[in-house]
Amino acid sequence: MGEKSFLIDTTKCIGCGSCTLACKNINKLQPSEYKYAGSPELSSEDWIVPVKTYGQETVAYDFSFITKMCYHCTDADCVKVCPAHAMKKQNDFIVIKSENCIGCGSCVKACVYGAVHLGKNVKEQKITAKKCDACLSSLNNNPICVSVCPTHAIKFDYRLKLIKEANKRIKEMKKLNLSAQVYGLFEFNGLNVLTIVKSDYEKNIIKQKPQISNFTKLVERSEIYKIINFFIPSLKSGKNYLYKILKSIV
Repeated sequence: MGEKSFLIDTTKCIGCGSCTLACKNINKLQPSEYKYAGSPELSSEDWIVPVKTYGQETVAYDFSFITKMCYHCTDADCVKVCPAHAMKKQNDFIVIKSENCIGCGSCVKACVYGAVHLGKNVKEQKITAKKCDACLSSLNNNPICVSVCPTHAIKFDYRLKLIKEANKRIKEMKKLNLSAQVYGLFEFNGLNVLTIVKSDYEKNIIKQKPQISNFTKLVERSEIYKIINFFIPSLKSGKNYLYKILKSIV
């Protein structure tokens, strides 16, 4: 379990989009139209987005914003299915080594949070997987989304400290008869992005889809690819072709 984590408090997010715009700026992502009342989704050019949701728990919380991003799983499926060692764990967060990525899309299929997408990588001049890297590639002490949030809805600190803070916040919320909870404590052996949600409804919005049925095949295909690549390290230009062959037989 990582020492540092994010904590997102859905009751404090106002959906201003500051995190989205700042993330685009620091990571040189393509601009896109941000709609406060709309429902933006994560993409290859949108690594963190506040999604407006509607609930029926109380009048005070008739709607809220769920800030979605890569949740940096401790036991990450995207890492397991990556055949090219492009998905890596660094300082307890999942990052992409774009120079290794072959653009196979296995990580996109495996991520239940819809956080990984294929897109044009300007630096590498090819299509690669893209997602939040917790600003590990920048020189900021804090991830940029944390620095710009006007309501402190996103925090970055030691995990145990954040869990203690979240539990205190939940006690306050339960006084309003909200079935509040912390999402991310146990999923995938713990997420490094914890989210305070007010109900099971909000929790289900975070998890976009179930694990794919052919997940085991993706892992097996990845392991075979790694073995072949180990014995034929000079294989470079044919990596994509090799994966396509494996995809047709495994």
